[in-house]
Amino acid sequence: MLNTIMAAIVAFIVAVIIAPPIIKEIKKLKFGQKILEDGPIWHAKKENTPTMGGVIFVIAVILAVAAQVPAMVRMGDFKPLLMLGVSLVFGAVGFIDDWTKVKHKRNKGLTAIQKLLLQII
Repeated sequence: MLNTIMAAIVAFIVAVIIAPPIIKEIKKLKFGQKILEDGPIWHAKKENTPTMGGVIFVIAVILAVAAQVPAMVRMGDFKPLLMLGVSLVFGAVGFIDDWTKVKHKRNKGLTAIQKLLLQII
């Protein structure tokens, strides 16, 4: 239990430290959210909100789990590595979805069916 709490603390600290420079870089690259033209007028203010911020959490989780590897080896418990693998797969699906939106400069990324199939695979 203590290892889980420590991993969560490490992930939080890493996310807090790396978020500002990553968000700055995302803004510099103009990776912003596009808004559908047929949406409500008030929704237009969300135009160019930085997207791909999930990268921050994926990096934080990777580093938090990496910090716990010695404890996992001592205890013979490798479940956190399995959870890391699942997290990376779901992060990759989110990245593909966001990348599709940024690349095509539109609000539509992967469809719900595409996301579901990728997550199941």
